[in-house]
Amino acid sequence: IKNEGILSSYKNNKENFIFDLAQVIVEKSLACRLYLQAKYIKIYIDEYQDCDKSMHKFFMYLCDELKIETFIVGDEKQSIYIWRGAYPEAFKSIVGKPNFKKIFMGDNFRSCQQIQNYSNLLCKETRHLYKPISDLNNIIWLTPNEENWASEVLSYIKPDFKTALLRFS
Repeated sequence: IKNEGILSSYKNNKENFIFDLAQVIVEKSLACRLYLQAKYIKIYIDEYQDCDKSMHKFFMYLCDELKIETFIVGDEKQSIYIWRGAYPEAFKSIVGKPNFKKIFMGDNFRSCQQIQNYSNLLCKETRHLYKPISDLNNIIWLTPNEENWASEVLSYIKPDFKTALLRFS
């Protein structure tokens, strides 16, 4: 391990030596491989979009070489750790593999439809997920002229709906 430079300090802060080290140990130690196969029959990995290349390589080794069933959850559009080396492109490399199955999860229980629509409109790949809503309460952001702001607001108010108007000066 020392000869391979794994224990030396990394100059690039986006690299994670822990998973590189784990990879070398698992590859070189039959006892380690047998232990992992006996201990873990399945691995569940959440927020996979935030894995870096070393993590991805290690997890794929566990799956492909050690045949440990792997369940991955994530959304490549939500990767927030690119600054530290996250590798959201890993999803694309996994989807083409014959031993992986992609399941699209269309229901979002964390956010209301208005927020989902706003988020979906931001990404070209998800614009088709926009769902028109008419029976929900609305939040409307206006920046009307000072002179006619009242008449502009009236055009958005519907008597049967609760509407929040946010006015910024």
